[in-house]
Amino acid sequence: MVRTGRRPRPSGTREEILRAARRAFHDHGYDGATIRGIAAAAGVDPALVHHFYGSKEQLFAAAMEVPFTPSEIIPRLLEGGTEGLGERILRFFLSLNDRPGAGPFVALIRSASSNQRAAAMLRGFIAREVIGRIARAL
Repeated sequence: MVRTGRRPRPSGTREEILRAARRAFHDHGYDGATIRGIAAAAGVDPALVHHFYGSKEQLFAAAMEVPFTPSEIIPRLLEGGTEGLGERILRFFLSLNDRPGAGPFVALIRSASSNQRAAAMLRGFIAREVIGRIARAL
């Protein structure tokens, strides 16, 4: 009799997806990387990527160890309205330097000044997931 369902031991699939995502974001930037491409590189169905990580934003956050999720932080930044919004955004990003576990993301921010691929990754993510969400909310 053949058993169906999940195997009894860890499969490593989640980690393989993260490895593929890191490579894709590094090679193609945030905008150029796709869930389908990442799934193909990891040898899994795109639905499994969504199952483990939800959205592209959440996958990027996990792969780059982003210490925040834009969909959760943007509403808090907008609580004070448009008055002082730029200052709140700047203070938020500057505060990341002091957060435990933010090291990899802070390294990405620092690398963006001298590395074109890091700059493309960061620019795509910030433009679409942070600034884009703020613009839509306003």
